[in-house]
Amino acid sequence: MRKILTGQMKAAIALVLVILAGLFSGFVIVSHQRINPPAWVPFIGKSQYVLKAQLTSVQGVLPGQGQAVTISGVRVGQIGAVDLVDGTAVATLRIDRKYAHIYPNATVLLRPKTPLKDMVAEVDPGTPDSGQPLPSGALLRSDHTNPDVNLEEVPATLDRDSRDYLNVLVTDGSHALSNGGGRDLAGVFRQFEPLSRHIGQASKLVARRRVMLKRLVGNLSALSAELGARDQDIARFVRGSSAVFRRFARQTDNLQQSVGLLPAALAKSNRALGKVDRLGRALGATSMQLDPAARALAPTLRDTIPFLRKTTPVFRDSFRPFARAAQPVTKALIGPTSQLTQATPGLTQLSDTLNAILNELAYKSPGTGADKNSLLFYVPWASHDTNSVLSFQDGIGTLRRGMILVSCQSLQVLDTIAAPTNNPTLATLVQLLGVPKRSEICNGGGK
Repeated sequence: MRKILTGQMKAAIALVLVILAGLFSGFVIVSHQRINPPAWVPFIGKSQYVLKAQLTSVQGVLPGQGQAVTISGVRVGQIGAVDLVDGTAVATLRIDRKYAHIYPNATVLLRPKTPLKDMVAEVDPGTPDSGQPLPSGALLRSDHTNPDVNLEEVPATLDRDSRDYLNVLVTDGSHALSNGGGRDLAGVFRQFEPLSRHIGQASKLVARRRVMLKRLVGNLSALSAELGARDQDIARFVRGSSAVFRRFARQTDNLQQSVGLLPAALAKSNRALGKVDRLGRALGATSMQLDPAARALAPTLRDTIPFLRKTTPVFRDSFRPFARAAQPVTKALIGPTSQLTQATPGLTQLSDTLNAILNELAYKSPGTGADKNSLLFYVPWASHDTNSVLSFQDGIGTLRRGMILVSCQSLQVLDTIAAPTNNPTLATLVQLLGVPKRSEICNGGGK
């Protein structure tokens, strides 16, 4: 017995292997049959979303053959069955649960995938703003579906003359596209490619600006309505503008003359602006040099405030009444002054003569050398000689005789300037003048 079992072991193993190979082959064949088992089948069963669609024609639709249901070209399920309900074909579309977001404004289109009418149900899931998603088993009416249209049905909708014209068009088109005509037409279309690309970009920009375009169209509509209501005002405006332009036309010669004078005026203006620019740079440097004096002027102005307060009563009580009393006299002097102006016309001649004399003194003849200098060149020499003759001098230099009268207020200003904290340079100059201190010659608030 043991020998019998040992001899049949190889046959038993081979039988088991054949059975396993048959089961595997059957599983592969069944898996390629596009069978969708229900959810209650263990392991391979899965739950699906069911959508029913009314179609006026289901030509080429073969349920159970795995015809696809697509969304944006992606396979999401298959056509499960086709039933006749009240004389209308109803197709059952089985869609995977993860794509089960179908809204009330969804559409279903039947389209052939191959010339052999291998149909595909193309689903547009709609948008959320149309309402809540449809539940499984919902029905889309025929107004949301479109069947496949056969090519022969297109000319059948035309009348006889239109079909004849279409036949002539197709026949002549075949002759035109033969013998290289198709390549020429393709070349023409390729030349349109940049234009179509630019038009696409422009269309995208217009789509982004649709709100602004809508507002623009609305504003243009309101503007057109307002202009239409004011046609008389517009007519008066046009007539007035016409009169203005006619007057401008009469001034053509003057305008041409003005335009002709404009280049010379611009050239002179350019030269003047250049000189003004140089003046501005010079004034900038001068202003910077005047900055210390301006800072030193503030204490002086503060010191003059008491003086101004004391002199205010004098101007208010003395000068102002005097000016009022002198007004009749000044008015009476207007006539004699005018007569004096008429009686002294020689003043202009005198000033011209003095100007000529000064020009003569300052004139310097062309060339170089001592004999080419102006008369003003010798004025410093004459001054030096006069100084040598008429003045005294000591070991330091020339001494000039004179008398300087200085008020206490002026000494106060000099004392302020002489303070080292204000301006060291001006303080040094004031000290070199040797002016006495205000406290030395003024008693209290004396003048």
